[in-house]
Amino acid sequence: MKQEELTITFYKIIKCGYYEGEDIKFSDTKDMLLNLLQWAKNTQSFVDTAILPNVDLEDSSNNLRNTYFIDLRSQSDNYLITLWNELPDVDGEVATLSKSKKIGDTTKCIKTKLPNNAIPGTASYFLFMPQHKCYATVCRKGRTNNNAEMIAYMQKFLQAYTPYCEIKEDGNDISVLGYKANPNAEIKKNITPCFKVSRAEDKDEIEFIKENCNNIKKILHKDIIRSDEKIKLDAGKTLLVLLGLKEPVNNIDDNRKIKYEIEYTPTKNELQNMIDKWCSESQDKYSDIGFSFKGEPAEKIHWLSGNISRGKRNLELEYIDSEIIEPTSLLASLNTCLRELIKEVNLI
Repeated sequence: MKQEELTITFYKIIKCGYYEGEDIKFSDTKDMLLNLLQWAKNTQSFVDTAILPNVDLEDSSNNLRNTYFIDLRSQSDNYLITLWNELPDVDGEVATLSKSKKIGDTTKCIKTKLPNNAIPGTASYFLFMPQHKCYATVCRKGRTNNNAEMIAYMQKFLQAYTPYCEIKEDGNDISVLGYKANPNAEIKKNITPCFKVSRAEDKDEIEFIKENCNNIKKILHKDIIRSDEKIKLDAGKTLLVLLGLKEPVNNIDDNRKIKYEIEYTPTKNELQNMIDKWCSESQDKYSDIGFSFKGEPAEKIHWLSGNISRGKRNLELEYIDSEIIEPTSLLASLNTCLRELIKEVNLI
């Protein structure tokens, strides 16, 4: 056992199940989780639980890591999901550089051969609270929460892998014919599976920003550019060109931080679109949008991240190995501080 700081960030579950238009027809969060557990138990092997494509969705700028199901535990009507998020390798090797490398020296990277059938990756944890219609990412210090992968994973599971899915298999290809509430029901093609979430935040502050939209004088944006995020990478290169670098910039590394501001007063619709986009996406802790208002000191910035329902806790953790936290002990530890934490972040 060792004590470790965890960051717990809450999200609201807007939709979960099968819908006809805006109306829920069947299933819910708890039902989805129990079906996920049963489906995972019935898969032939661990690798068969990877149901995400390793390429990005058309309307997103983030590449999704291949994601695998590890475990699901329940206690006091709360559910802890453990997933495995695959890290990229090249032909079964990972490359590393020495921390002592100097800029301009000839230090070469070291390639380490992975064991046969190994899947390099990191574990991620999600605490679902169906009774409150919310969940929380549980993140170790220095790690990403992989929330985007989890959201896409649940959406894909609802789309093609639950007992409600009527599918046609052709080799490795799966075609969804429709959905039905039970085995004896008729297949319906106008049913849409949906797992939609948003950040949980302090609505009073959000309302303040919206109510004072006409007084916004400046918008600030902080973000992180990674080499595998094409849209953000292209934007970062453009900014460098505007700074006077005429030659194409190709060596932007992972985790390159940028910050820019623009004097602009958005319309109410534009402001709402910015808030909705920021709330729905899985943002890095650094990524943020801020607003400066007329009549307030220039240094006064209303950052959206100031409204996130997020807390930190030092918990005694037990590990299965060097990477994966033992799920039952983690869930028990989270449950002991959950009531206090929910009150602290004004979640409900």
